[in-house]
Amino acid sequence: MLDAFLGWPIGGNYGVFWGSAAGVIIGAILMIIIVFSLIKARGR
Repeated sequence: MLDAFLGWPIGGNYGVFWGSAAGVIIGAILMIIIVFSLIKARGR
């Protein structure tokens, strides 16, 4: 469920396609990058 929640909105079917472990890892990395970029942009 986490893999689908993290991977699907960003990378289509990444969560289902790569499986739970890879989906969670990919989704978490993408979410961290997006959140970090938003915080960095807001800090300016």
